[in-house]
Amino acid sequence: MATPIAHVEVILTQENVHKEFGKVLSIIRPSWAPSEFRFKISSKNADNGIVKCYSTSSRDDTIIIRMYSEDHDTLTNNSSEVAFIKLVHERYGFAPKIIASFTNGIVYEFVNGKFMTLSTITMESNWRLVAKQVALLHSTEVEESLHKSAKISDLYTTIPEDYPIKLKNADFNERFQNEFPTRDEVIPEITDLIDHVLNIHSPVVLCHNNLRPNNIIWNKETGEITFVGFQDAGFSFQAQDIAFHFWKFVGENPLSFDDYPNRNFQIRWLRCYLEHWYEYTARDPNSVTHRHVEKLFVQVNSFYLLFLYQSLAEISIFDKLQEMGYPTDIFDVALASYKEYLRLKDEILNLALPNVSSENTSSFTGWCVGDFDSAFIEAMYANRRTTISERYHQLESSFIMNRQNILSGPMTRKEYPYGSERTSVLWFRPAIERLRAAIEEIRRLSS
Repeated sequence: MATPIAHVEVILTQENVHKEFGKVLSIIRPSWAPSEFRFKISSKNADNGIVKCYSTSSRDDTIIIRMYSEDHDTLTNNSSEVAFIKLVHERYGFAPKIIASFTNGIVYEFVNGKFMTLSTITMESNWRLVAKQVALLHSTEVEESLHKSAKISDLYTTIPEDYPIKLKNADFNERFQNEFPTRDEVIPEITDLIDHVLNIHSPVVLCHNNLRPNNIIWNKETGEITFVGFQDAGFSFQAQDIAFHFWKFVGENPLSFDDYPNRNFQIRWLRCYLEHWYEYTARDPNSVTHRHVEKLFVQVNSFYLLFLYQSLAEISIFDKLQEMGYPTDIFDVALASYKEYLRLKDEILNLALPNVSSENTSSFTGWCVGDFDSAFIEAMYANRRTTISERYHQLESSFIMNRQNILSGPMTRKEYPYGSERTSVLWFRPAIERLRAAIEEIRRLSS
């Protein structure tokens, strides 16, 4: 039985951590003397801060404190983050070991290495390992309890309803009126974008959802790569998770859109990813074709377009942040992203989505659990009776045609090594149960 993670009800900030963290240390490091505690701030921004902590008598035992702001989702989703990090650490080894949690954050073991940068994340040996680990994460089957707590991004709230009509600052408001879209223009635009990404049928898988370079630690000596920052982990669209990773190549501020991965880099990265994903989901990696890669390329860049447009949401909180004394650079970031969106919109929306259905949908064998989840989520988001009804009949027909072969035939088992462990992936039985549940839910919605 797994050892439970210690939890302490205390809200830590970078101002009080020196005083209040002792409540956590008394449980996880009782041998450390308070007079020997040392803290070093490693990262600080509006959402979270990272602090290193060690004892002068035990410098080799460094721990990391990751604190989130009091209005961050982690305050209500702390247990889910802990569960996902534990799962990835124990099953695959590329997440840090969790030591404890507190009201607004977590404590984990120090990981040797440095946060990735654009120059290190584009090194071939590194991006191939990142692609491999993302594929492994996306292939993960989890316990039902994690399904219940997992988050699937509610894309309809990407642009909040409180998108402003005007800004309080006269100078910024003049630019806002001249260079940004109006609320009446934003709502139909984001609706069309959401319809587009839902119609490209990206599977729903277990995602990191925040795979920016500074959430990836690279140990140059060992070549190992560790993922951190799992506070947003949960079920989401496969292409969305990859698109977010590529999007963050452009940086935070200032943005450098020239650093967004070009087509050649993306095609190589996506092929590497797909071959590993097929392997980990009990399919033949050699069956990945150019059309599979091209399809994922279209899906990923469609989500990238959505990310560019959703940057307009920052304007909704511009007045509030300015009143709180935050820098006004989010205005320029949002504007630059919007201009890049306008530049790429027609090019990306006109990309043709290759048809690969004839290659693997004649039988159940080529499907994975994410395909069923994706169909179900599409129907839920579309909220149109015809779409729900059509999807129900498609799923039911596939189930009826294949259930006898699947239920009476042998289980498909794929064993693969990862590190020092071997893991088994059993696909068909969980897939059938998920399909049954999806059919019942879609039948209920369409009645």
